[in-house]
Amino acid sequence: MFQEIIMPRRSGILPTVHTLLTWLCWLAMCSMAAAQPASPAALSESARTYLEGVISLAQANSINRSQIDWPGVRREALSRAAGAQDEAGTHPAVQWLVSALGDRHSAFLDPAALKALPARSAAVSGKPEARLLHDRFGFVLVPTFGSPVQASIDQFATDLHGAIGSVEASHPCGWVVDLRSNGGGNMWPMLAGVGPIIGTGRLGSFQDPDGRGATWSYQAGEAKTDSRTAAKTLRTPVTLHGEMPPVAVLIGSTTASSGEAIAIAFRGRASTRLFGAHTKGLTTSNRVFPLSDGSLLNLATAAFADRTGASYRDGVIPDEVWDASSDLAKDSLPITWLAAQQGCVADRP
Repeated sequence: MFQEIIMPRRSGILPTVHTLLTWLCWLAMCSMAAAQPASPAALSESARTYLEGVISLAQANSINRSQIDWPGVRREALSRAAGAQDEAGTHPAVQWLVSALGDRHSAFLDPAALKALPARSAAVSGKPEARLLHDRFGFVLVPTFGSPVQASIDQFATDLHGAIGSVEASHPCGWVVDLRSNGGGNMWPMLAGVGPIIGTGRLGSFQDPDGRGATWSYQAGEAKTDSRTAAKTLRTPVTLHGEMPPVAVLIGSTTASSGEAIAIAFRGRASTRLFGAHTKGLTTSNRVFPLSDGSLLNLATAAFADRTGASYRDGVIPDEVWDASSDLAKDSLPITWLAAQQGCVADRP
C-alpha cells in the first residue's frame, strides 16, 4: 500500500496530486471507522440459549401470544442482552420481555427474588374474619393469602370455614363477603373456605386462547381444579341453614388476581349482587416455568371465566357502583339490598 502512495519526485505534479488524494481518502476512511461505535459484544452461547429458551416459552404459552410481533420481540430482547456472558446477564432482557407481553400479570423471579418470596407472602397474607352484622347478617372478610405450602393452604381454608361456622350458629338471613382488600395469592384455599356460602358445583374455569382450560368447583369442604383437590378444610365442612341465602359481595380497585377469581365464582349464583368498584384487572391464571439457573418464569396463560362461560380479561365490574371505602351502616347500599331480599324481609322486625 505504501509503495502505491509514495511516488518518485521526478514523476511531477500528477503523481503528487494522486498521492495527496490517496492519503486524504485513507484518512477519511480511518476517521469514519473511528467515529462508528464499536459493535456490541456478542452473547455467549449459554446466554443466547437461555434467552432463546425463555422467548420460546413465552411464545408458546402467553395468553397474548397471537397478538405479539415475535420476530421484533426476539430482536429487541437479544439486542438488550448484548454482551451477556451467562444466564444472569440476560435477566434485564427477560424482564423487558415479560413487560412486552402486555398482560400485566406475568412475572420473572430470579433466585434472589425467589428467596425473598416466602417472607413477602407471609407479610401480605391476612387472617379470615367473620362476625354478625346488625344482628341479622353474616359478614366474612376473605383476605390475601399467598403461601404455596399445602399444609398452610389447608389451614387457611379451615380457618375461613371455622369463621363462617361461628357466625352461622346465629342463623343470619344473608351474608356480606368482603373482597375489597384481597390482593390475590392462592385462590384455592379462599374458594374452599368460602365454599359453604358460594354453594356446590362448578363455579368457574380458566380459558386459554384456544378455548381450553380447567374448571373450578366446590364440594363438601374441597376446592377442585377439574378432578384434583387443590385445597380442603381439615374439619367437618360447614353447611348453612338456608340453602341459598342472599349474598352481597364487596369488591374494589385493590381486589386483584385470586381475589377477582373469588368474585367471579359468585357470578351466576342466585340471590347474589356485587357492590363496589371495578377491580384491578389481573384476571388471568398463571403457569410457572422453572428455568435452568433457578429462576422462575410466571406466565399468564388463561383468562378467568364464570360458571356461565363468560370470560373476564379486564377485571370485574360491580352490579352496583358503591364507594368501596364506605362502612356497612344500616342505610348503606349493600345492607339495604340484603334487607330487601327474600328470607330477610320478614326475618326480624
